[in-house]
Amino acid sequence: KEEPNARIGSKLMSAADFPEDTQEAVVIATEGHAAAVVMSTASLSADASRVLHRTLDDDAATAAAEDLPGVTDACVESWCTLDEIVHAVHSAGFTTVALQFPDTWLSRASLICSRLQGMLPECAVAILGDTSYGSCCVDEVAAEHVRAQCVVHFGLTCFSATERVPVFFSLPRASLDCEAVTHALQTELAEETEDATSGPLVFYSAQYHHLVDKLQSALAVRLPGAALVRITAPMGRFVLKGVEVPEAVTSASASSAS
Repeated sequence: KEEPNARIGSKLMSAADFPEDTQEAVVIATEGHAAAVVMSTASLSADASRVLHRTLDDDAATAAAEDLPGVTDACVESWCTLDEIVHAVHSAGFTTVALQFPDTWLSRASLICSRLQGMLPECAVAILGDTSYGSCCVDEVAAEHVRAQCVVHFGLTCFSATERVPVFFSLPRASLDCEAVTHALQTELAEETEDATSGPLVFYSAQYHHLVDKLQSALAVRLPGAALVRITAPMGRFVLKGVEVPEAVTSASASSAS
């Protein structure tokens, strides 16, 4: 409002529209009132154009991710099971694989994609972006846009059934001291389970699914009457319409998709 020559709208404005010590500004229009958000680059150590317009190509981003200190094969395996994914892709005969990540995994996406591409040299591996759904749901529409034959879904999921594109659910993996947890449950529930006719139901978050057998064994010792409620969705294989897809059917689906 104070600058007579300022243009109102959602756009990147030139330096000529603002005082000399301001190189770039963004004007945001809200309900007829314009609010100017001005960023001065006078204090920046690099040239404004380099700071504001610099881009990082994919290869450089991948190389930087590969060189992150502390990111080892063990770290990646603690996030997801790449060997299981590769085995499932090979078994089904897919050659075009789409990877869907939640927002919280975006910093890991390029690294995981790079590793999978190296393990699947015969496949085209792509990362889906700007998903139309919540991160827990499989974005079949985005997968079809890149003509993917399957989707590997990373992170927590609601296990919503896909109708057209087979999906592999790669659940997050968190650490858990099963002995300590079951001991705490035993102590907490001691009085309640003493005279109970049936044991407690124990639920777990999906990030502990990889430890379900250890948890079951620990419960059998500490709380023999407890029932562990397991995730029943098919894991380690591609799923279509909520049902584990036989390899022969999956291969046929892949051929028709291509």
